[in-house]
Amino acid sequence: MKDIGIISLLSVIISAAAPTSPTLPDYKPARSFVTAKSTDQFASCFADTQDRGGLVWAYIRKDDGGTFSNLGPRPLSSAYFVVVSDRGTRRDVRLEGNGAKEIGINRAVDQCV
Repeated sequence: MKDIGIISLLSVIISAAAPTSPTLPDYKPARSFVTAKSTDQFASCFADTQDRGGLVWAYIRKDDGGTFSNLGPRPLSSAYFVVVSDRGTRRDVRLEGNGAKEIGINRAVDQCV
């Protein structure tokens, strides 16, 4: 019984001494757009711009849109995410991630919305 108390006390001390994770800042997409183009029309246009530029990209389709990203060939710290959400008669397009600051990605999204 005494051993359980000592182990519990050590667990509490170790947990209290462990570093805490920093709090995340409030989330805000780099840019947001609204388009009347269908998800497929936007996806086709964006993929074409990336292909013409010789850039690596991936697209994950969802029931209500999808996400483009260059995560994989690039680390998370410089990846972009273009999130397309179908809202019936319109699509919301959000440009997210540190890679969203690159002019080529901004230009591609501007061209396709």
